[in-house]
Amino acid sequence: MTGNKMKKTIILLLSVFSILLFSGIAYATSCSVAASDTAVIGADEDISLTCSEIGSGNTVTIEPSGFSTQCITLDSASKQVSTSSPTTTFSVTGVSMSCSLSVSDRTVDWTFTHSGGNSIASKSTVYNVVPMPSITPSFDEPVYSASNDSSNVTVTLALTTSQSEVDIRNIELLLTTSFNGTELENIAGLENKTQENGTSITIDVSESTTQYVTWNLELPPLPPGSTYDFNVSLTSDNANPTMATALINVSSGGGETTIEYTYGTAESWYLISIPVGLDDSSVSSVFSDMNDFYELWQWDADSQSWEGYFKGFPGNDFSNVNAS
Repeated sequence: MTGNKMKKTIILLLSVFSILLFSGIAYATSCSVAASDTAVIGADEDISLTCSEIGSGNTVTIEPSGFSTQCITLDSASKQVSTSSPTTTFSVTGVSMSCSLSVSDRTVDWTFTHSGGNSIASKSTVYNVVPMPSITPSFDEPVYSASNDSSNVTVTLALTTSQSEVDIRNIELLLTTSFNGTELENIAGLENKTQENGTSITIDVSESTTQYVTWNLELPPLPPGSTYDFNVSLTSDNANPTMATALINVSSGGGETTIEYTYGTAESWYLISIPVGLDDSSVSSVFSDMNDFYELWQWDADSQSWEGYFKGFPGNDFSNVNAS
C-alpha cells in the first residue's frame, strides 16, 4: 500500500511540475520594434510594435517615454496588444530639427507591461527628424500640340522629390483646363487622379524619386491658333502642396477653319477681330472678297502704335494682318 501511495504522489508531483514548466514556456513574452526610424516635421509617420507569446486572456500595455516633445510627439501615451491582436502602431510627428544633436531627445524608450506579470525587455527607437518633403511637378512638355482635325493629346506629369528617406504617400492631383479664361469641364480623359495603374499615387523613394502620371485627353475641336491652359494642383499625406501648368496649342492639321464676317453696306468704320492663325495673312488674301474698302488700320503691340494701310498706296505701314 505504501509503495502504491508513493507512486501516486510521484506521478502527481511530476504532473504539476510539467504544467508549470509548460506554462513558463508558453508565456515567454517578447516584443519587437524598429531600432531607428524617421520623423517628418508636420507629418504623421506610423511605427509598428509587435508582441509574441502573450498568452490566452492576457494583454501587454506599451508605453513610450524618454523623448522630448520639443523634438517629436506621439499620438498616444499607451496602447495595448493581445494574442488576437498582437500588433499596434503609434503615429509619430516631427516637431523641430533643433534636437538633431541630442540623441536622447529624439529617442523613444518603449516599456512593456504584461497583465500576467511576465517580465518583458524594454526597447528603444532612435529617430532622425527631417523636414517635410517637397514635390516638384513638371509636365514632360511645357507646350503640347493638338490639331483642329485630330484632338487626342497625351499629357505626362513627372513628380519628383529630393527626399530620399520618406515615401510621399497618397498623392492627389486636381486638374482643370480652360480656353480663353473659361474653364472646360466636358473633356474626355480629364479627371482628378488619386491612382495610377490601379494603385495609389505614391513616390516610393526606395525605388525611384520620380513618379509619372499620364492623361489621354480628347479635346473638343477648336480653330487653329487656340490655346488650352492645363493646370494641376497637388496635395499628399506628407508633402507640401504645389502646382504646375502647361499649354496645349491647337494648330492646323490639314483641315480648314473659315471665319465669316458680315459688315454693313453703309460707308463707315468696322472693327474686325481675327482670332485664328492664318495660312496667308496678306491683306490681299484676307480681304479678297471685300473689294470696296480703301483704308485699314491695325494696332501693333510691339511698337504700341497704330499702323495704316491704304489700298493701292505703295508705302503702307504693313502688308500682313495680325491675328488677334
